Amino acid sequence: MKTLICSIFTVLLVIDFSCFAQEVFNVEVHLTDALKEKNEVPFSASKLTWDDFKGEPDRSSPWVAMTFSGIKLKYDYSGRNHVYNARVFIYPYMDPSTSWYKEKGHDDYTLAHEQLHFDITILMAKKMAIAIKKHKAYNAKNYAKTINRIHEEYLKKLKLMQNHYDEETRHGINRQKQSQWSLKIKQELKDIEQAFNP
Repeated sequence: MKTLICSIFTVLLVIDFSCFAQEVFNVEVHLTDALKEKNEVPFSASKLTWDDFKGEPDRSSPWVAMTFSGIKLKYDYSGRNHVYNARVFIYPYMDPSTSWYKEKGHDDYTLAHEQLHFDITILMAKKMAIAIKKHKAYNAKNYAKTINRIHEEYLKKLKLMQNHYDEETRHGINRQKQSQWSLKIKQELKDIEQAFNP
């Protein structure tokens, strides 16, 4: 009788420990053009041209051009035996259909100002990718919520930086500030390339 009780107890212990197996959550992050839709300008394109600005100008706006850009995100994951493999796809893009210019702003200087708006979007997308890769507390229950939270956080940071850029340069009118921002973003993009490995 004692032998039977000990045998049952041993089996219960084995089952109990298996329920607390350590989760392994691997995350891959990719910057990709695969999420491109219609006539969007992908981050991998060469410099913007005025042909990329196809929207109807806002005649009530005091500004001579406007660039609309964003960061799309898609993710999936699969798992088995407490081992999960996740893939996150990040796509910074420029939307030509809502980006516009007026004829009086049709010059290289204004285009360079608008290009920097797109460069800022690309920079923030790469910062987002690094933040997602560095996050350590993923699990099967919180993965989607965590990814969405980081995405929203960096979209807010993107909006703040775009606004700060326009405020400091006065939408490009202040040429000295424009030059400073150009150097700043160029250096930040260079620095992040060394840290980011898509």
